Amino acid sequence: MLILIDTEENNIILRDQKKDTENLKDLGHISLYSKESFELLNELQIKVGWQLRYPYTASWLGFQLLQIPPDAMRMQEIIYKLRPDIIIETGVAHGGSSIFMASICKLTGIGHVIGVEKGLLCRERIESHDLSEYITLIEGDSISKETVDHVYRLCRRTDRVLLILDSCHRKSHVLAELEAYHHLIRPGFMIIVQDGNMEVLASAPRGDPSWTVDNPQEAVKEFIAHHPEFVIDQTDLLFDIDGIGRNITYHTSGFLRRI
Repeated sequence: MLILIDTEENNIILRDQKKDTENLKDLGHISLYSKESFELLNELQIKVGWQLRYPYTASWLGFQLLQIPPDAMRMQEIIYKLRPDIIIETGVAHGGSSIFMASICKLTGIGHVIGVEKGLLCRERIESHDLSEYITLIEGDSISKETVDHVYRLCRRTDRVLLILDSCHRKSHVLAELEAYHHLIRPGFMIIVQDGNMEVLASAPRGDPSWTVDNPQEAVKEFIAHHPEFVIDQTDLLFDIDGIGRNITYHTSGFLRRI
């Protein structure tokens, strides 16, 4: 598709661009300052930003966060609203998100982070940090029986659990994580499946065509088809003055609420 941005007329022209450049089909115009324009340009911004490794530039208290700021702010809103006793995070990576969530737990006075990672290269940095008392680290494959059993042992039946899946993003792995841990989620609480936008990123230079079907969003679709007690709850703007309706996120269809 050919996208033409006209800053004089304040609109976006969409055209179907075939190999024959002289035969362009006009798909319509969008007002530059509209909700539709916002969504279209954000999708492009996310795609280009991922290609240029923009998410790698964000940090929290000196740790690489690996989240875009709007997703980090959304996470803060959810933690503040739900006040979970336990936050389970599969995929610790450089530790930034674990430290970020631990800092929110400290601010709210409630919560503890359980971080699961197959290879914990950041263990020493996290365990020597001032917030280490808010974090328990488990080294292992997030879907192995040993790891799953370990996580369950750390959670009491009465705990209010927020589950965040950010390890391997292959459909089969994400689906296995959902099946393994969803029993811990009480009504009103959430599972956040990260990086559901891989379908969009598949056509980027660093992408992989297989991501169009092998991605977390497809795992979510299959999971909720068999678990009607979970619904996608993507509405996430607390102060939506002009009716934007959705946030800028990498976690497309990834916010699941147990009803």
